[in-house]
Amino acid sequence: MDRRQEELGIHILENIRNELYYYFPYLDGAFACISGKGSEQTGTIGTDGAFFLFSPEYLLELYVKRPEAVRRGYLHMLLHCLYLHLFREDQEDRRLWNLACDIAVEQIISREKIPILETGGDAKKIREKVFHILGDRSDSAEKICRKLKEQAFPFHLEELEEAFHFDDHTLWDTCTGEKGKRTKEVLDAVVRNHAVYFAAVGGAGALLSKCITKSEVICYDDLGAEAIRKITVEHFPVIVVADCHGNNLYETAILEYQK
Repeated sequence: MDRRQEELGIHILENIRNELYYYFPYLDGAFACISGKGSEQTGTIGTDGAFFLFSPEYLLELYVKRPEAVRRGYLHMLLHCLYLHLFREDQEDRRLWNLACDIAVEQIISREKIPILETGGDAKKIREKVFHILGDRSDSAEKICRKLKEQAFPFHLEELEEAFHFDDHTLWDTCTGEKGKRTKEVLDAVVRNHAVYFAAVGGAGALLSKCITKSEVICYDDLGAEAIRKITVEHFPVIVVADCHGNNLYETAILEYQK
């Protein structure tokens, strides 16, 4: 891999992140948690939940020809991560699930009507027709997947994939669907960003909810339970599982009990 091209690709993604931050300041935490990285795992670009992995040659060529597509694609991938599309392993038809996830995030992006994210051509016409059928409310990927199975859209799958696809979903196969336990890449990101990873007691959601004193919808209220919220808590019992020093309770606790 050409190191100079990789550095240019990383610089491009950092600049796009800064551009998007102007329009989406409430996603600052998400922007800070993921960064670009050149990879031979893909010939295009995609995310494994820890990084935006890209082929330097592909990213540089796409950015020169269609910078708006890369800007839109950055947000496209980030929304996949926020809505945990990468970790749904129980889908019967993986092709429909991938397409449904793409439609779900593209619908959110289109609703923002931000000029620097607009792309034209036949793809835009197909997207607008699909969004008209879906209506004013943004549907979850699960609901859109059911509509695809019902053939609710007057287009062939190939046409829909061409209109909505951006990133390499084969990278999702490396993601773990486990709750709690994090991959090495995520733990490295915690250290790199001087962050901390908390965990709460599983199965005690109703009890823990009593510690929430304020809940404010930041965006996407029409997604119901999947809306992004800012919450204020008091006496919320959590455990520090991973910290900026590299400590990982999921590993140390197991070793402790093995003694």
